[in-house]
Amino acid sequence: LTSLYLSRAVSSSSPIRLKTFHPIIASWALCQSERAPGRVKEWNRQLAAVSASQPHLKPDLSLLCSQIIAEVSVQSGIIARLGEKNQSSREENLAARSIENDNENAIAMEALFAGAQNCVQFLEEMSLDESQLESPQDTAAYTSMFTHTIRAWGCAARFAHLNMTSESLDESRGVSEILEI
Repeated sequence: LTSLYLSRAVSSSSPIRLKTFHPIIASWALCQSERAPGRVKEWNRQLAAVSASQPHLKPDLSLLCSQIIAEVSVQSGIIARLGEKNQSSREENLAARSIENDNENAIAMEALFAGAQNCVQFLEEMSLDESQLESPQDTAAYTSMFTHTIRAWGCAARFAHLNMTSESLDESRGVSEILEI
């Protein structure tokens, strides 16, 4: 579907600009859907492919930053949904729901740490140095990538600290990963 929309835009008679795709990718990045990181990655991949023939459509760092923002957004969505479920469980005060909540929390914890790891992996794939940052906007986008990655680890670590259901996933894992960046 992404390639269909992109090919229509590129083949139209109207001039196409990279900024045309910013709101589409930002919408995916901020929607909190678990599909969002994959969709953002696909849009950026398709734009990179098209940029071979149309260099002005090469994804800039602010579009690439959307990949990390999507991971953090998914984390926010997971925590918000769990908070709503846990609130309703407290109101119902059912013992059986407690076991179910523990299982959901363990699954959520795995997803939160996976999201944080995905952010680190993306930064490693980018492997930019200061000489490749061409403008203040590039510097701001790259700084944002690091900031959001640290937030992702902080989010996972806080959740692990508040929901100690797994010995293997604790806040020290998050700190270790941040120190490796």
